[in-house]
Amino acid sequence: MNAMNHIACWSLVAVVTVGCTHLDAQRQSRHDPQQIGPRLSEAEALGIADGFAKEIRDEHEPFDLKSYPDRTAVFDEEDAAWWVHYVRRPNRHLGDHFGIRVDDVSGTTEFFGGK
Repeated sequence: MNAMNHIACWSLVAVVTVGCTHLDAQRQSRHDPQQIGPRLSEAEALGIADGFAKEIRDEHEPFDLKSYPDRTAVFDEEDAAWWVHYVRRPNRHLGDHFGIRVDDVSGTTEFFGGK
């Protein structure tokens, strides 16, 4: 192998190594596979979800959480998120429930609703 080919080969190895390291860092910022369990506690996830449920949005009025005493938070390791489920009591009709997804890394929320 001549010197030019040797340099080109090592340059390629360096680029691939740096690229892989960068991708690993991006993956770890999403959810560190070495970390066991969630970053947020269940209480923190419930607090974030409750705050989001009380906000006024275009789709509907804020929820009165006193009517939703049966809320549960479940951590999904594969999704790296907490899923908080709210069930209204008494249940007035089909679809009288909703859920909020809380991202474990960023704390961002998404609403998933019944009717």
